[in-house]
Amino acid sequence: MTQDPTRTSSGILIYETSLSFLKDACDELSSPNQSKLGEDMEVRRRIEGYILSMASDDVVGAIIDSLECRQRVLELANQLGLTNDPGLRTALRRDEERMATLLVSIFSSKSDEERVLRLKGNSAQHFLDVVQELYTARPPFSGLSETATMLKVLNGGRPERPLGPPAMSDTLWQHVTEFWVESHIARPPTHSVVRNMVWPHPDITPVATDELSSLVIVAEETKFLHDRLSMPFLDRPALRPSPSLPTSGGNSKDQQLDSWSGISVR
Repeated sequence: MTQDPTRTSSGILIYETSLSFLKDACDELSSPNQSKLGEDMEVRRRIEGYILSMASDDVVGAIIDSLECRQRVLELANQLGLTNDPGLRTALRRDEERMATLLVSIFSSKSDEERVLRLKGNSAQHFLDVVQELYTARPPFSGLSETATMLKVLNGGRPERPLGPPAMSDTLWQHVTEFWVESHIARPPTHSVVRNMVWPHPDITPVATDELSSLVIVAEETKFLHDRLSMPFLDRPALRPSPSLPTSGGNSKDQQLDSWSGISVR
């Protein structure tokens, strides 16, 4: 059995490839420049500390912690002068591919899915931010200042409908609006979310399907089937999972996801 490449010896680390790249870069940068040897070695020690301390015991925790880990990666890259380095961009892309794969695995597992539906506070916020950013390649409320964003979040605001690509149909956006309603009691149960994300809809006749096909311009993207056709972000450069993943619930017996504020504390 091959070892899971997303796991370190102590757990799962989403940005392991990027941190490893920066660690190797420290060694290369320190060789020709002895005057900065001490500074580069200090950065190297910090990277090693992050690799050991930021590994998570489970996939859900790894996704939640990935925002903080990415922020540290970018800070370290800036300190080393590697922000625009092609090697770093390649490493980040591989880590994003890994993250997308883990998201698929989470919603393929009943226990992991139930844990996501019970997240609350910052944990729910961070998890949904990751899904949003992978889909749009931009953070939620990316066009607003930090102050304006905080005010919008406090007022229960949600990110605007993504402009694409990939395009989001009116039908899909209506589902998103219903599934992410602020009150968890009003959200539909998970099985209803999955049922509505399947296309063609099982209750629609062939004639009705033809009539509605013009409204659903991303039919392949709205299927909640765990294969590459239903997860188009695995093949796209932007690596954008569809928000049709059932991040909502509605079972009043469970603690469902808190209101999605759409922005994490960065």
